[in-house]
Amino acid sequence: MKIHRSPRNREQGNTLLLTIVVTGLIGFLLAAYLTLVQSQNGANVRSQSWNSALPVVESGIEEALAHLNSYGLTNGPLDRDGWTPAGSGAYSMTRSMGDGFYNVKISNYTPGNPSNAPTIESKGYVVMPLVLAAAENALLASSTIINPALNYLGRGVRVQTRPDFIFTKGMVAKKSIDLNGNSIYSDSFDSTDPLYSTNGTYNSGRSKDNGDIAVNSSLTNSLNVGDAEITYGRFLQNMLDFVIVAFVIFWMVKVINHFRRKAEQEPPAAPPPREVQLLEEIRDLLKQK
Repeated sequence: MKIHRSPRNREQGNTLLLTIVVTGLIGFLLAAYLTLVQSQNGANVRSQSWNSALPVVESGIEEALAHLNSYGLTNGPLDRDGWTPAGSGAYSMTRSMGDGFYNVKISNYTPGNPSNAPTIESKGYVVMPLVLAAAENALLASSTIINPALNYLGRGVRVQTRPDFIFTKGMVAKKSIDLNGNSIYSDSFDSTDPLYSTNGTYNSGRSKDNGDIAVNSSLTNSLNVGDAEITYGRFLQNMLDFVIVAFVIFWMVKVINHFRRKAEQEPPAAPPPREVQLLEEIRDLLKQK
């Protein structure tokens, strides 16, 4: 007895194999797409978190600059108003802002040194989203964590400071200044020069003559000294008005003299030829007759 295999079973086996291959390919493509979407979502969330950390960093820099402007201009100690020493020539501060916080440090600062050029390092931290918190090997800046139960993402900025002048003159007014009184002094001092300061602070016995007084008005007598006794300082407005007027008059006189010399140097007109003179004499004789 002979058994014949039906070709239908073979066709069903081929169909099943093809279905498995197509399903596996679709599953692979779907897994790759989901992985790409997850990576893109993580990148977007990380970018947003970093952008939200930047205002926190800027807040730390602004607080450090305000602290330096309050106490650093006189080269005094900085361990006040919540700032604590953090090593040689360094002071630090940690302050929370909502769910985040910043840690800022001022280094390269020595009290009493007139040539201080402090360095500010500010690190801002915001709460890390769950998408990033679940990832492995997340990159974080090191700092003291306020809430250990939360995961933070940090960003830091370093700023190098230098002394600069806030005002170009000792006393400046928009319209006018009237110094109506006695014993009014206008002088200056240099906190970086021990010859013109005492430990970076003002000393009337070591003042300089840069206490300038100025106004930006062009009206006459906009700067009035009155009967005040100004020991130091230069009154720039009157001097500036005088220089401008003298400069204009100088150029006007110079132009007038230039045209006057040019007119004096022009040669006299040449006499007409001899024939022309004889014809003019004949014409005059004929008119007389």
